[in-house]
Amino acid sequence: RKRYLDLLGRDDLRAMFKQKEIFWSASREFMKREGFMEVETPTLEITTGGAEASPFITHHNDFDIPVYLRISVGELWQKRLLAAGFEKTFEIGRVYRNEGSSPEHLQEFTNMECYGAYMDYRSGMDLVERMVKEVVQKSFNTLKFSIKGFEIDLDKKWDVIEYVPYVEEKTGVNVVTATLEEMKNCLTELGVKYEGENRERLTDTLWKYCRKTISGPVWLIHHPKLVSPLAKVCSDNPNTVERCQLILAGSEFCNSFSELNDPLDQRARFELQQELIERGDDEAMMADYEYVEMLEHGMPPAFGSAPVGERLFSVLAGKTIRETQLFPLMKPRELESITKKSSEKEIAIVIVDTDILTEKWQVLNTVAHVSASFAARSGKKLFFKDSTETKDGVSVPMNIQHAIMIKVGKNLKSIANAELPDGCSITPFTQEMLATTNDKKVLASIKEKTADQIEYLGVLIFGPKSVVEDYTKSYELYS
Repeated sequence: RKRYLDLLGRDDLRAMFKQKEIFWSASREFMKREGFMEVETPTLEITTGGAEASPFITHHNDFDIPVYLRISVGELWQKRLLAAGFEKTFEIGRVYRNEGSSPEHLQEFTNMECYGAYMDYRSGMDLVERMVKEVVQKSFNTLKFSIKGFEIDLDKKWDVIEYVPYVEEKTGVNVVTATLEEMKNCLTELGVKYEGENRERLTDTLWKYCRKTISGPVWLIHHPKLVSPLAKVCSDNPNTVERCQLILAGSEFCNSFSELNDPLDQRARFELQQELIERGDDEAMMADYEYVEMLEHGMPPAFGSAPVGERLFSVLAGKTIRETQLFPLMKPRELESITKKSSEKEIAIVIVDTDILTEKWQVLNTVAHVSASFAARSGKKLFFKDSTETKDGVSVPMNIQHAIMIKVGKNLKSIANAELPDGCSITPFTQEMLATTNDKKVLASIKEKTADQIEYLGVLIFGPKSVVEDYTKSYELYS
């Protein structure tokens, strides 16, 4: 919490951050010597792309739209630059992923991505191998490391293994041809917990089980097409792609591939990812059809890679990725006693003032607007949904994961301005919002009034089920 004192009192800690600066300087110098131009791409995006991860969501007040913090270092933007005639680009920047933490994973970190026209994954592997060796040597003054019980020598020529045959060798399951039941049964027999029951997640879980015993340095190549929506298909096997990753001490680094530049294939893969999202897969990649349009204009064949990053530095330094950040995010002290994830279900209750809202359409309008406003502020997790099938095989989408109930109350201003119980949030709906759909008029009208003059038609309270129900127990259900 007082990191400045930690840094002041520890010579070794300050030395590590100076070493980290050398790491990034050496990375930048290598790329520029190879003819790559450094660029800057957006960190706020309409759709996230370039990786499979849960994003952070925020609201753009001027455009009045939800936007996402990027989950990759401008992958789809840098490939637009390829189409624009910039044949070699790279970017070093922050990435944001709204997921869990581990010694190698954090919600905010620094990464590099680079893209080179008229290259493929084979020539790219040579580039990345040369880069890693040079950058690590300059940063650590050695290429030999002891990591998690593995003795690793980066100086030797890196071995190569193929994804599908390797997983089959270790588990007996061919992830391309096996049924979902065969994959689940295998994971159950291995005692491996899995999340999600689609082929993409099960394939990834089987691979994660297999990689833990790999010392490296090893190039993993030819991933299944399903788990690589942006990579070019192998010419001799349509089920696998021209993708490669460095494996060190059971972990993945330097994700790279021959870029897919066929717009028809890319559109089909985005549509498949969209289906996964609609079935509740939070990590599936969002479809970006403007990117597909760019491919229709023409993007040269290219190699893309995240050759070095904060995770690689932290592992080689023998630290967690959190330790290698100057000021990692800390939970406020007053929240330390609150568990990270509550097992209790959360619900939303909308309270409407039926003395003011005398028409049913007004009630429905209020509930719809306050629910949409709340959803826009609450993030992607609210929209988790699944589907089921009828007896004759027709898919029926299920509801979102949080129940919404409607109750009746008066003097909602006192609720809107009250201090809510811990873990709860409130979203109001006012007379100004009912009077017009013009957001500028709503803002102008509210700015002309004091807080006491604002008339509240409805409020939505969201939080743990028992807390919200207790807080609203004096209100009757709307009928």
